[in-house]
Amino acid sequence: MKTVIQVWTKHKNKIVEGVVISLITAWAVVSMFVGTYNQISNQTYPAQTNVAVRIMLILAAAVLIGILYRFHDDIARILMFAFISVYMILCAVKGYDMDWESMGYQVGVWNHLGNVMLTIILSFFAVLAFLYVREDIFQLFRRLKLSRRGMYICALLVMIFTFAMVGIATVSRYAAYTNSTFDFGIFAQMYEYMKQTGLPNTTVERNVLISHFAVHFSPIFYLTLPIYYIFPSPVTVQLIQAAMIALPIIPIVLLGKKYQLSNWMIVGLTLIYALYPATMSGSLYDIHENCFLTFMVLLTIWFIEKNNHIGLAVSALLTCMVKEDATIMILVLGLYFIFSKRAVIRGALMSGGALVYYAVAQFIISGYGISDFIVRFNNLFYDTGKGGLFQIVYAILANPAYALSQIVNNGNTQMLEKVEYLLVMIVPIAVLLFMVKKNYSRLILLIPFLLFNLITTYMYLHMIHFQYNFGSIALIMYIIIMNVKGMEVKRAKTLVGISLICVGIMFAGTVLPSTMKYYGQYKSTVTRNQKYDAALNLIPKQASVTASGVLVPHLSKVLTLYDISNINEQDRAKILGEGVSTELPETDFIVVTASDFQNENLTKLLNTGKYENIYEEENTIIVYQKVTA
Repeated sequence: MKTVIQVWTKHKNKIVEGVVISLITAWAVVSMFVGTYNQISNQTYPAQTNVAVRIMLILAAAVLIGILYRFHDDIARILMFAFISVYMILCAVKGYDMDWESMGYQVGVWNHLGNVMLTIILSFFAVLAFLYVREDIFQLFRRLKLSRRGMYICALLVMIFTFAMVGIATVSRYAAYTNSTFDFGIFAQMYEYMKQTGLPNTTVERNVLISHFAVHFSPIFYLTLPIYYIFPSPVTVQLIQAAMIALPIIPIVLLGKKYQLSNWMIVGLTLIYALYPATMSGSLYDIHENCFLTFMVLLTIWFIEKNNHIGLAVSALLTCMVKEDATIMILVLGLYFIFSKRAVIRGALMSGGALVYYAVAQFIISGYGISDFIVRFNNLFYDTGKGGLFQIVYAILANPAYALSQIVNNGNTQMLEKVEYLLVMIVPIAVLLFMVKKNYSRLILLIPFLLFNLITTYMYLHMIHFQYNFGSIALIMYIIIMNVKGMEVKRAKTLVGISLICVGIMFAGTVLPSTMKYYGQYKSTVTRNQKYDAALNLIPKQASVTASGVLVPHLSKVLTLYDISNINEQDRAKILGEGVSTELPETDFIVVTASDFQNENLTKLLNTGKYENIYEEENTIIVYQKVTA
């Protein structure tokens, strides 16, 4: 007895730690082994299990972990963190499909914040485990020395992973006929027009032949036209976006080297970018101009950091060429370098040049008179007949109280989309984003985030599954890189580790399930898709076609193409002129899926008596051909 007491007195802390670590690790291991994460919404699951068997499994696993702890306590602690983290990731993946409407006290009321709050809670427990074992993890990474070449290889692997995830998701969407006219059909046909005519025209954006530049001035697309020219396919268009989302890892690595960060730290930052929920999620509604923004903005930052004037001028111009409102990124970067006193003259030139470019681009667009800028920011326009970026800025300066109130003003009173958006965007990187110390000028870089993502009530601008976050992501990453450089090394490692855990779990609860869903849709609709393909193969590329929206991307090589449901009479009147019919024109072919069998516009065209049914798959697709006289 005396010996036992002596051992306890001498080693009580070690014994207690060993028991706790063994039990917690065993609980996580057994929970994974029996698949409890699959029961995340099953309230009655405990009644379906044998309590005695479960306890015995946990105790048996605890004994094995305890033996490992006796000889290698550091490995046992790291395994505890690893198993807890993996279990939380599995819960996040399964939590994506939870039916939040059927849970809770008031059944039938949807919990709009359920999924994001679940991922935050899961992240919290994983972070607690990390903080307990961080010294062991840091020691492990010190032993695993990473050379500069190894860092490049790791960064390349992260790029490949990002490209593959985005590519699989978006190509699966296309192959499964999941995307539609808006917006993939527009860009797929625009690329084909650029290939054949050199002009960025499209007939499906407003169901009349116009230049896409009438809506958004985006000459950046010409930069990737050679790729499409060699591989002319809508799949190429999707993969161009995948490449543009993966490429920002290059300037992140370059900036990390410029700031003399360690190789492991640079790899960690590339992972934070890749796993940040808005990075890949922004691509899941197909290609848009904005996908070029992250790379172009970070490249601009890299050139100004390296005092490369030519590179800065070219990259800043390319950034502005992404879209007329992308000029705000260069304007804000210029303001940052002015107020931080790091490069006052260059900052002034950047901001001034951005304003000039915006004025020119807006003049070009205004000539067409069909821009949708007013729709997206109408909550800020005090004179709705003269909407524009300058009016937005003046509204904020003249009435800041109203502007601040709009940050929490949701577009839909039944939802909490801005709260959800802020949680997803800020929580995973908050510990790195706001550690600016006395460098408050860095917060200027958050202006686009506030202006384009939060103040507007146009709901798509503050949703991570749409493309409007790419510019903000670039500036957020720049702030993080600068903040990490200014931290004490141990603190930087800790905070980067916390962010990595949070982005990883939130990635598992948002992006990963979405990617899996789109691939699953493709696999489950193969037979139907083959029927669609067979019908579309009957249509010559030289013909004119009216089609259901889901078929438009697959008919993008048809230059005279209309969406049967997309009639914007106001815009058509502006383009065609007053007094001109805004009805859909009669085309050589009409092809519709089951959802449009009773479409009013289809009925009007068929009532002319000029079309005959030449192909039909019951309850799937019908092809009509115009009867020649």
